[in-house]
Amino acid sequence: MGRGSRTTWSPQLSRRQRLIHELTAERDRLRRALVSFEEDAELRRELLRVAEPEAALQIAADSISRGSGVPVCFWWSEHQGTL
Repeated sequence: MGRGSRTTWSPQLSRRQRLIHELTAERDRLRRALVSFEEDAELRRELLRVAEPEAALQIAADSISRGSGVPVCFWWSEHQGTL
């Protein structure tokens, strides 16, 4: 290959590298989203299994302490129960 072909391939290689970088970033983003959805589903299952608000609070606190990033919020009133 001569110098001319090297110049011709350089822009294509650069485009390919950008495309690979973009696709890799998208794959990584989708993996993180999937992990987040799985954590969210597991937290929901755990919270639905408990009968006592204190147990639900402990599960929520454990989730937060693990750093899962799943938003946690619930309301409880002695008169109304869980909402």
